[in-house]
Amino acid sequence: MPLSTGGERSPDAPVKPAVEMSVVVVRLDGEKCRGRRVSTSAVGDSNIGLPNTSYLLREIFSVTLASGGDHLAILPAFYFEFPRQGVQMFFSGVELATEDAACVKDVRLVKEYRPGDVLFDFFIPADPERIAADDLFQRVYVPGAGFI
Repeated sequence: MPLSTGGERSPDAPVKPAVEMSVVVVRLDGEKCRGRRVSTSAVGDSNIGLPNTSYLLREIFSVTLASGGDHLAILPAFYFEFPRQGVQMFFSGVELATEDAACVKDVRLVKEYRPGDVLFDFFIPADPERIAADDLFQRVYVPGAGFI
């Protein structure tokens, strides 16, 4: 798995105290699934068993495939360890509803990074010409301040 800090992480590499991150991209077919609301998640697991869910991650992203064209879900894949607590967290896969599986064209790892790249937490049109400001930034309502 390519890492944002450079180099690659082999599947059997031990989890380290430093955060290691990769990026997974899920391409969704906007024509085949036009009008459908699709959600996908990056799933992080842990060596700590249930019922403790403190160390489980779900990065959930949703979009309605209304505009046609493919959409990309850009998802983080983290590996890190809390040595004092004996906790390891690791990427375990991508999750989506069974009925949305037919919308997936492919799943890939981002293989190249440049300094300053921010490549996750997005669900955007694959065609850069179709990307709107609201695809990249979400307005948040703060009581007393309004939308920022």
